[in-house]
Amino acid sequence: MAQNDTVVNYDVAVIHEFARELYRKSVRREKQGVMLGFLFGLALTVSVISAASLDTQLGRWPAVVLGFVIVAFCTWFGMKLGLDAGLRLKLQAQLALCQAAIEQNTRAGR
Repeated sequence: MAQNDTVVNYDVAVIHEFARELYRKSVRREKQGVMLGFLFGLALTVSVISAASLDTQLGRWPAVVLGFVIVAFCTWFGMKLGLDAGLRLKLQAQLALCQAAIEQNTRAGR
C-alpha cells in the first residue's frame, strides 16, 4: 500500500483565499434568503387565496392586500434567515483570519 508523500506547509494565502470565498458566499446567502422568502410567499399566497376562495368571499382587494401581507412577511423572514446565515459565514472567515494572525504573531516572537 503506497503512502501519500505530499508535504503540507503552512501558507497564509490559503487562509486569506478561504476567508474571501466565505465573504462571497455570505453575500450570496443573504440574496438567496430574500429571493427564496419572496418565492415561498408567492406560492403560499396563491395556495391560500385559491384554496379558500378568498377572492370571491372577501372581494378582490382584500385578497390582494392579504396576499401582499403574506408575501411581505415571508420576504422579511427569508431576509432574516439569509442575514443570519451570512453572519455565520462571516464569523467563520473572521475566525480563520484570527488564527492566521495568531500564527504570524507567534512566529514573529520566536
